[in-house]
Amino acid sequence: MIWALNRSAPEEISTVATPTVLPTARVAPTMVIPEIPFSDITDSAGINFVHENGAEGEKLLPETMGGGGAFFDFDNDGDQDLLCINSTVWPWAQRKAETIPTSQLYANDGTGKFTNVTVGSGLDVEMYGNGVACGDFDNDGDVDVFISCVGANHLFRNVGAGKFVDISDTAGVSGQPNDWGTSCGWFITIWMAIWICSWPT
Repeated sequence: MIWALNRSAPEEISTVATPTVLPTARVAPTMVIPEIPFSDITDSAGINFVHENGAEGEKLLPETMGGGGAFFDFDNDGDQDLLCINSTVWPWAQRKAETIPTSQLYANDGTGKFTNVTVGSGLDVEMYGNGVACGDFDNDGDVDVFISCVGANHLFRNVGAGKFVDISDTAGVSGQPNDWGTSCGWFITIWMAIWICSWPT
């Protein structure tokens, strides 16, 4: 009781209100976006490639990705030719393709016109392609082609005259049947080296 009578009054706590000052919003300068003068000339150029992804409703990850493509001068005439990478139907699929899906090679005549020269080129092989890299790995002056795939990869040596030979197994780059090569690229060290990115299976 004595402590209660002698206890000092509670100290008053003073408060100071500080006004909140918001930063001034910066105004973005007005930008005029230039028009990009692109026109779709796919049909008039002679390119009619349609990608087959094998989808049947299972929503498998490789089906969501295109096979890719590459511009390269396969015939050494100074014009950039076009290779469109195709995939295929799955081995267990109920649906069968009307024709065997293969990648498509188009030769550029130098005027913006392309001719499909796939048949008999050696690139007319069924595979589930997921990526492509072009480079002259054997230093013979002809650009070769590597295609990463769901399943075995493919390395095609350009032997000239519009012909390619599949040397995947002898070169040791085909991988395993259950591998999934998602992408690839050529790199120059002392010699051309191929880098293959794979999804674990």
